[in-house]
Amino acid sequence: MTEISNREKIANTTVDMPEGDGTYKIYDTKFNYLTFCPLFKVKYQTIHWTPYALLGIRMDYQLSYQSDFYLQAIDSNFKKTIFGLTSGAGIEYKIKNVGINMEFQYHYDLTKLMDTPSSTTNTGGTINNNAYIISIGIKYYLHRTEDKK
Repeated sequence: MTEISNREKIANTTVDMPEGDGTYKIYDTKFNYLTFCPLFKVKYQTIHWTPYALLGIRMDYQLSYQSDFYLQAIDSNFKKTIFGLTSGAGIEYKIKNVGINMEFQYHYDLTKLMDTPSSTTNTGGTINNNAYIISIGIKYYLHRTEDKK
């Protein structure tokens, strides 16, 4: 499951003070997706190090969203299914049954989350997502693999 969130700090304004009164309000928007992402992974193993690269297609299905903004008027414009590509690289350092890894991924969306054309009643809008993900992890191998000599 993937969560995309956005936080905006917006000035409080009134008709009498359109420039704002010096105070702000924080607005949060969160989208939750179920992600399916089969990856093709190429790796090169040495005694302790395993660098690798990965590439794959991705499908994200929107499970829910919540926002402090009033979005009900446009929520039908949000795409429920988004297709994209995932690419990345990583490295793992392995000692006996423990592996420590670091991975970088780039998620590029082929489908826009929202693409509303402008009309006489609105200015339109386009929303798409490109994400950079850095992860660090620890693996424990249940069966011991012998180090290559």
